[in-house]
Amino acid sequence: MSIEITAEHEAAHDRLRALVHLDVSDVIFYLRVRGDEYRFDEVNAAFLATTGLREDQVIGKRVDDVIPQPSLALVRQKYAEAIREGKTVRWDEITDFPSGRRHGEVSVTPIVDKLGRCVSLIGTVRDVTEPRRLAGLLAAEQRALAMIAAGASLPDILDALVRDIEALLEPAIGSILLLTADGLRLRHGAAPNLPEEYNRAIDGALIGPAEGSCGTAATRRELVVVTDIATDPLWTSYSHLAARFGLRACWSAPILSAGGRVLGTFALYYREPRAPSDAERDLIARVSHVAGIAIERHELDEQLRELAARIDAAREDERTNIAREIHDQLGQSLTLLKVDLAWIARRAAADTLPREVLLEKLSGIGEVADELIREVRRIATALRPPILDDVGLDAALAWQAEEFERRTKIPCKVQSGLADDARISRPVATTVFRVFQEALTNVIRHAHATRVDVRCEETSTGLLLMVCDDGVGIAPEKILDPRSLGLLGMRERARRLGGTVTIERRRPRGTAVTLELPHQT
Repeated sequence: MSIEITAEHEAAHDRLRALVHLDVSDVIFYLRVRGDEYRFDEVNAAFLATTGLREDQVIGKRVDDVIPQPSLALVRQKYAEAIREGKTVRWDEITDFPSGRRHGEVSVTPIVDKLGRCVSLIGTVRDVTEPRRLAGLLAAEQRALAMIAAGASLPDILDALVRDIEALLEPAIGSILLLTADGLRLRHGAAPNLPEEYNRAIDGALIGPAEGSCGTAATRRELVVVTDIATDPLWTSYSHLAARFGLRACWSAPILSAGGRVLGTFALYYREPRAPSDAERDLIARVSHVAGIAIERHELDEQLRELAARIDAAREDERTNIAREIHDQLGQSLTLLKVDLAWIARRAAADTLPREVLLEKLSGIGEVADELIREVRRIATALRPPILDDVGLDAALAWQAEEFERRTKIPCKVQSGLADDARISRPVATTVFRVFQEALTNVIRHAHATRVDVRCEETSTGLLLMVCDDGVGIAPEKILDPRSLGLLGMRERARRLGGTVTIERRRPRGTAVTLELPHQT
């Protein structure tokens, strides 16, 4: 229905205009109608806050000068419909204002004089931008997580995530860059709507305290907002490139792993200077989190593939070494035994074998047999020390420490507080022993240590092994380096038993490897 008002009751107009200034969150506006021309007569504070316009840019202005295309065509159509039908008309509208793209549920009601002519329109808009954006963000997150669970490729996941966010924040242009393994550069991850030439130009860019929005965000580990690329000093080295492709603003956030390691950056570009709202900051943080999950999952898959390849290679090397040792050592000894036995057989058959010669030959055969036994034991010990099963973990750790000292001349002292290692299960004992071996291998390869101290004890929660050296100390970036397969292998062994392995740089020197396993039921 329409609202009727007569020219004699101009006060009624004033009362209607007063509705505009009610303290409500919804947008309210009042339009004067002259033929097919609509001018803003009054708007409330919510209108200005929502659109980002000033009062002098709205009051007295034609709708055509305030509402941009393509929304303007729909707005004029709906205004005409309300006037023609003489009733309230409702519709959904998406409009690009200086404040950004706004989604609104709009209604307008015609106000007519006593002759039935429409003289004004009063309208309301319920801003649903944030609820719809939140719903869209949840859908984008769910889609990305479903792709991760389904094993989709990282480029496909990141590309879909960027496209979904661009649709929510149009006209934003999204970009994800990935930090290289050395932590120095950013490589292309996903940017489906940035110019390809621009993507190629920034692919491999260094990170640093003034390397554009993304390079700076990776360095500072925080959101970097550049509202005007042309004037911001962070973009000095790249502003000419951005200007070439019409990029004027860039907000970039670091993508972090669960452990706080920088994995890359997520950025939003705009073709006009602008700053993010609080809601947009929150959205960037959530998208960066989802991207981090995808990248970490990809890294984990790559690590597991590399670890599996390493295990297969180690098995082949082990088999090759065993085959070589069996052929070279055991094979030669068995050949000697066969030759000696054939010699004895020939002499015995001819009844020409003196007793003393036989005894001498048998003594030699016994020596060869003893050497065979020693070789078999050595090969078996290399595969799995019998002492671990026959005597227990305590003795196996002491034996391995002695072997380490013998090979490296580096003192290795073991302090054990295992009250009854007979109660320790075979899987636990094997895990502790193998982690100990790997820790000592790392000391040999990297530490340049002069001493190793080992502590193994039962605690109230389970079992603790700590291996400390006084070497140069592990570099912090190596601790979580996905390429450190030895460390990954130790962590994976512990994880299978519900435990953890932590690697720390000691002060002033050295590295500490700590294995903690819970009580096994």
